[in-house]
Formats: sequence, C-alpha cells, structure tokens
Amino acid sequence: MPNPAQIGSPRNIVGAVVLAVLLLYGYLGTRPAGEAGHPVTHPTVRSRATPIALPTQPPLGNGIASVRLLIEPDDGKRGLTRPLRGARRTVDLTMYLLTDHTLIHDLEYAAASGVRVRVILERRPFSNDASGISTNQSAYDQLYAAGIPVRWTSGRYALTHQKTLIVDGAVAYIMTMNWSRSAFTSNREFAIADAEPADVREAQAIFEADWRDSTPTLRDPNLFVSPVNSRARLLALLRRARGDVAVYAEEVQDPQLEATLIACARRGVRVQLISNAGDATNAAGIARLHAGGVHIRLLRQPYIHAKLVVVDRRWAFVGSENISSASLDRNRELGVLVTDPVALARLAATFDQDWSS
Repeated sequence: MPNPAQIGSPRNIVGAVVLAVLLLYGYLGTRPAGEAGHPVTHPTVRSRATPIALPTQPPLGNGIASVRLLIEPDDGKRGLTRPLRGARRTVDLTMYLLTDHTLIHDLEYAAASGVRVRVILERRPFSNDASGISTNQSAYDQLYAAGIPVRWTSGRYALTHQKTLIVDGAVAYIMTMNWSRSAFTSNREFAIADAEPADVREAQAIFEADWRDSTPTLRDPNLFVSPVNSRARLLALLRRARGDVAVYAEEVQDPQLEATLIACARRGVRVQLISNAGDATNAAGIARLHAGGVHIRLLRQPYIHAKLVVVDRRWAFVGSENISSASLDRNRELGVLVTDPVALARLAATFDQDWSS
C-alpha cells in the first residue's frame, strides 16, 4: 500500500495520467466502427445523382449581340434541316430525345455526303417504354447502321438533357427542343444559332469532353453549363433585373430560383412566368411564386417546353435548363446569354402573345 505522503507527488500524478490515457485508448480501440469517438473513413462513391465538385467560374458575361433565333412551332424544321444538309466538314449533336425521322435522315444524308457526323444520345430519357428499352434506341440503331459514330451519354451526370448541334465548328445551335415531332408541331420552343467564336469553341470543347467521358475546361462567361455554373449564372442574371422579368418554365421545382424571383417581385420588378396547366409536379412552386407576388399564366396550348428568362428586355437566357435542382446541379445542360436586339424583340413579342392567350 502506498505511503499517503507520496500519493500527491508529481511522479505519481504523471503515472496516473499516463495509465488513464492508455486505458482510454484501449477502450476506444475495441469500440465498433462508426460509434462516436472512432470515426471511419469510407471511399467516396459517386452516383448519377451526386453533385460534382466544381471549379471556380468567371462571372456572368454581357451576352451575345448577334445571333439567329428559331421559334417553334412557328418556324418549323427548316432552320435545322438546312444547316444539316449544308454541312461541309463536321456535324456534332448532343440530344436528349431523338425521334424525328426527317432530322435522323438529314444526319444520314450529311454522313453519306462525306461529312464527319457524331451523335451523343441520352440512354434513359423520361419516355423509356414499359420494357425499359430506351426511346432513343431506334435512332441509335439507325445511325449506327448508317456508319455514324454514336454514343450513349456519360454516367457522370444524372441525365444529359442538353440539346446542341454544332456545324462545321462554326455555328452552335443551342436549343430548348428535343428532336421530336411535338417540338415542331405543338410545343413552344426556342433555338439560338450562335456563331460567336468563343461560344462555338466552348460548346465544341464540351462535346469533345462528353464524347471522351472527361471534364472540359470552361472559360466562356456567356454560356450556362450544368452542373458547373448554370445555377450561379441564372441567379446573377435575375439579380440584374430592375424593371421586368419574363420566364418560360416547363418545371418550377427549385426553391432557390423561386425565392430569387420572389425577391425580384418584392423590390418592385414585374415578374411574369408562363408554365403548363395541370402539372401537379409544379403545384408547390407555382403556389410559392404566386404568394410571393409573381404573376402566373398556366397554358394548355402551346405546351411550354421552352426554358427562357428575359431580364429588362436587355438580356435573355435560352437553353435546356429547367428551374429544378436536378437540371441545375446534376444534369449536363447548356444555355446561352443573348443581347441581340432583334432576337430580344421576337422573344418578347412571343412571350406577350402567349401571355395574352
């Protein structure tokens, strides 16, 4: 038994502390993995729904001052069949849904004329049939049989919802529409024919990266690219608003974008949004916007598949991005910022026409 006079000595205190630490370490070492005090490191697993770590992007640009605008169903397919049949060197297409036989035949025509044609198709578009066979399978098989290189989209994105055609590395058609019958007969859709060299280079770089299943380096401040910068750039665009905002939205399912539209309305901006009647998936978002002072029109005709934001009739976003977290944060999407006065006037007139209907 220790001498009571020695219990409080420095030597015994140090020994007691060391013994306590050793006992505690041994106790923790026997605890099951995952309990508090014994953290476990697991490898990171990236699913199709997991957001990707993103590099810093340059701020939103000032837009493209000279473009050609296609409006559907008014303009028809001629604005796309003509460049396909006039291609001389290359045609690169990224498409979510490809079922239109005329445009498939035009891709075949271009390839038969000696043009290098490449196509990226989404493997799992929303309209897969009950058997699980891709709605794009027929187009895939037809293109493959024609000797056209065709690939399914990358698994690194939840969906590739992008709709972009690049002709001869000189013009990028950045579209809201799928290449389907309804896009040209009953939907409200837009496409921008963009010949700005920086935009075309970046659209081409995105295609090349997705063709190789790699990550592109993005520098163009006028392109909206999901999942990299679309959310930040749409927010930045809306925060520019001083007078009015006009929105076409097939989906209204993102609280942050909805809150930003409401904030615009509360600081005195007139915010108008057109979407589709009878879409229950948008009900909560539409109700929030209505309660927050946003003016709403829900149409039955035409079907609103367009994705458009016009701010102060000075800037317009046109692209494949919906107002949804999936579209902005997990999908591959592409849009562009436009300041062309002729295009802006046509977009505004179309919006006003649909609003009045």
